[in-house]
Amino acid sequence: MMHQVSETLSWGDVWSVLEAAETCDAVVNVGRKIKDFPLPGVEYKLKWFEDHDPYPCEDIWECVLWIDERIEEGKKVYVHCEQGNSRSVSTIIAYLHYKGMAFEDACELAIKLKPYYSGAGKYGDLPLSIRPWFERDWPGFLEGIQ
Repeated sequence: MMHQVSETLSWGDVWSVLEAAETCDAVVNVGRKIKDFPLPGVEYKLKWFEDHDPYPCEDIWECVLWIDERIEEGKKVYVHCEQGNSRSVSTIIAYLHYKGMAFEDACELAIKLKPYYSGAGKYGDLPLSIRPWFERDWPGFLEGIQ
């Protein structure tokens, strides 16, 4: 399922890549080690990383800059991992924070757009659970670009 952040940015799972390719000009894959589908005419970035803490800031940072360049060019970007619950949403939150949105606001937006359905059978706040990673690692990257 696709989750629309803005007219130019969305995220979701691997099963929505073909749907996303109908409306997006660029796809970022952070959840699989290989390219998902042949996507003629769609710019594609493969930047897979493990789904566990700590996330590799260097990889997410690279994706954030790539997303920003594509959006600045007027392209629509879709970011995906396997289920759209952690790696892709973390990349989206990082991008929103990079563009000036407060971290908490970016997390709240992500939760509003896609509450995380836990294995326990209830919705939770997975994006907020990445707070320690962002607090520990992300500020250094933001300071480095100023």
